[in-house]
Amino acid sequence: MKKRYSLILIIIGSLSPLLFSTWIPYILPERVQLDEIQTYQDSSGLIPKQYIVHMTQGNAYTISADPSGYYYSFDVGIKIGDSPYMITGYTVDEAGEDDIEIMNFIATRTGDYYIQIFTTGFGFFDFIVESGLSASATGPNVEFFDSIYLLVLILPSVIIFVIAVIIYVVIKRQPKISYQITPISPSLNPYRTSSNKESISNLGKKKIKFCEFCGSMLDESSNICPQCRAPIMR
Repeated sequence: MKKRYSLILIIIGSLSPLLFSTWIPYILPERVQLDEIQTYQDSSGLIPKQYIVHMTQGNAYTISADPSGYYYSFDVGIKIGDSPYMITGYTVDEAGEDDIEIMNFIATRTGDYYIQIFTTGFGFFDFIVESGLSASATGPNVEFFDSIYLLVLILPSVIIFVIAVIIYVVIKRQPKISYQITPISPSLNPYRTSSNKESISNLGKKKIKFCEFCGSMLDESSNICPQCRAPIMR
């Protein structure tokens, strides 16, 4: 039963990152209005900038990203999709370095669309979503499927689950050390008791002799009294 509870806790703990990865991407993007330019947007080249814009089904829109300055090699690309994870959608990135990027897009539904501006290197750009086809596209809209975002979503849970299982297996395989306490008996030392009994019995077997002249107690093997030096008669 304890093993089952441990496995349940491991599964629950590994799913905890999903509580964040399923709603944080929806609150991070910046909401923009149509025909309202966003100037001097900075990008590090590592994390794409993401925006939300409301579109109406059947209407045409022009999405533009224009590099306005750079420190290193700087190029922009545009992606649009139905979710912030950008697993599927359309992208355009046909212009050369430091040139404006323009996407012409017709909404297939009414609702929020997520637009992602990805860059190479660090720099700044201006961004706008305009109603209608106000400019020619710099390249064709290419449909994409990018599973890397799905991997980022699941990877933390997989890592936590694998590490937790390894720790669980290692702990279970360790031998359990049991300590056995031997009670101490209050009885006397048996060796000492037997020794005392043996001494008493030996004393009972010995013959006690006394000197006939001075009355001193003698050993059984004595031939001369140690006190008066008189010879012992056997």
